[in-house]
Amino acid sequence: MRKVFTLLLELRCQNFCVFCGQREVDETVVRVRSLAGLSTPETKFGAKRARYTLESAVAALRAAHDEGFTEVSLQGGEPTLFPDIVQVVAAARGIGFERIGVVTNGRKLAVEAFAEALVGAGLDNLSLSLVGWDEATHDAVSLAHGAFAQLIAGVRNAVDAAARLEQQVTINVNLTTSAATVDHLSDQVRLLAALGVDAASIHLVRFNNLAADPVVRESLRFDIRRITPALALARAEATRLHMPLHATDVPICLHDSLVADELALVLHRADIGQQTFQGPDHTYQPSRTRLATQPTACSGCMVERACPHIPPEYLPADPSTTLRPLTPERITAYVDDELALLHPNDARAAGRVADLAHSVELLSQHAQTPALAGVSARLRGAFADLTQLAHSGGDWGHALEACCGYFELRAQRSPAIEPSWLGAPIAELSRRTRAIPASAASSARLRFVHPFEVSLTGTSSGNGDFVLTAIHPILPPPSQRVSKSLVTLFLAHIYRPLIGARRLRVTEERLQVDYGDGFRLAWSFRRGGAITLVPHSGEALSAE
Repeated sequence: MRKVFTLLLELRCQNFCVFCGQREVDETVVRVRSLAGLSTPETKFGAKRARYTLESAVAALRAAHDEGFTEVSLQGGEPTLFPDIVQVVAAARGIGFERIGVVTNGRKLAVEAFAEALVGAGLDNLSLSLVGWDEATHDAVSLAHGAFAQLIAGVRNAVDAAARLEQQVTINVNLTTSAATVDHLSDQVRLLAALGVDAASIHLVRFNNLAADPVVRESLRFDIRRITPALALARAEATRLHMPLHATDVPICLHDSLVADELALVLHRADIGQQTFQGPDHTYQPSRTRLATQPTACSGCMVERACPHIPPEYLPADPSTTLRPLTPERITAYVDDELALLHPNDARAAGRVADLAHSVELLSQHAQTPALAGVSARLRGAFADLTQLAHSGGDWGHALEACCGYFELRAQRSPAIEPSWLGAPIAELSRRTRAIPASAASSARLRFVHPFEVSLTGTSSGNGDFVLTAIHPILPPPSQRVSKSLVTLFLAHIYRPLIGARRLRVTEERLQVDYGDGFRLAWSFRRGGAITLVPHSGEALSAE
């Protein structure tokens, strides 16, 4: 289980967002809100005035790491106002945190030198907040003139710095969704795709703390049923522009379709075993108690434990008219409808079926129910048939895309595949790759989707690295009746980047290979832990 430590590094902020619940409330906040016609409700942090020093912040990080926390998020207020934030990030990297993130309004990143220093200090994730869909709405909600222009400049600087420094930093923009923006999600997607961000995430305004003001509540709340068509349009635009869009803050039952990536993120968030928020003079853990309005409406849902809370302000009087529990019966009916609508000659049919198969398996594993086993088997059979059809028709692009979906990998932008590989029979490919039967597996296995594995001979460092002396793909036995086209695609496209590697490195999000000149990316995963490195005994070493 994940352990996430959030350090509230600086509770001041140069924005005055009308809904903020996690910032210092001082005389300036009261004055700005009063000028906007808003009251200032009491908040958890209203009277907090203590400050971290560099030494005390680093000490808090060391203590958290000693307690077993593996991920750290630097938040506020506005963490970039802390004068030594770059040193704090570098210290967190030196302490040994596996993942380091910063959540910011992005304004200070408009200074190019600061953006480069922060990105280069050792960040894994940078999350910026967009609270409007254009300059007028963003500045109005943040109660700060010029905030939008500085945020956009900050995003550009961060993206450019990551590329220039060749840093593997995920730059994500949080879309704080309210009545001011829900109908403009597609506009936000187009804006962010043009800026080159890695992903965007939809977050709903919560009506507590400063957002408890009646004027704020009535101006920003909306009927949650509006999110479904808005999300469908935004997701289609994001797909067109090749930018991931996530809505894990919205219950899966309100999404326009069942998507494996989205479901995996929801379940990944639910995998947090401990989450602690710590400021300079206070510590707390977020409550996981569900709202009283939801249990009846959500009874029997397979993802009830992982589902985000929906504030009652978004719900109609009878939540059961809106919230629809994901039960095995409903998923079965949904899959039946999806399969009935797919045409065998549709170039993207195989990819959609692969995604559905993973969604069903994720639900089945999370709920620990065998009720969906038949649905999963039917989807995998349909996928094999569709892949074979694309393979035999020479439609390599979509066949490879579907194949990557099947193995829970992200398709490489420019896969270098020689026609001779794809056209070769399995016997020839087995000779080229020195494939072996499962019974001849060596000291460890790199496990993709059953029964596709790679046999490794060598030594493991115990932290995800494996020093190789030999590497072979493991071919599934004929008795399993695995699609020959799928075996071909696995050998030619999935296994091929591993040939000649001297070392492998398996992390939560990627598989890297070293041919003797340093590690480089072989594959990135569609969900954390999609690929595992397991010893001969079967005990997982990493990526879970």
